[in-house]
Amino acid sequence: MRNIIDQYGQQENRLTHALASTLKEDPKVMRQFLQWVLGTGKSIPKHLEIVEQRLPGEEEPQTEQEIEKRGLPDAWIHDGENWSVIIESKIAAPLQRNQLQRHLRMAEARGFTNIHLIALGAHIPKPTEYGWVENC
Repeated sequence: MRNIIDQYGQQENRLTHALASTLKEDPKVMRQFLQWVLGTGKSIPKHLEIVEQRLPGEEEPQTEQEIEKRGLPDAWIHDGENWSVIIESKIAAPLQRNQLQRHLRMAEARGFTNIHLIALGAHIPKPTEYGWVENC
């Protein structure tokens, strides 16, 4: 993972990098964050890994242009088996339903069955704007 000071050019990538760096640095903070966003009743695996701007098991892309071209989730927390949390950050660009659906399909194609999706940003539409329920 890149140094916290080594920032990306896009605001969304800066937000994700700061969050991912913090969560990777302290597993206790990662668990607290996950309990906060998923709810305290959700089961969270013991061993987790966070990857940024790449898919689990892949090497880190070399450039920001490569990241944008591939349409990767901004961050991905996973247990290496079937549990995952996909994080999409939006600051300047609007959140797009089709992008979130691609991320979900990508996770399913990689064998994840217990998938959670988190959107962070300046303007996040309500789940009902997408026709989804709160815990989609």
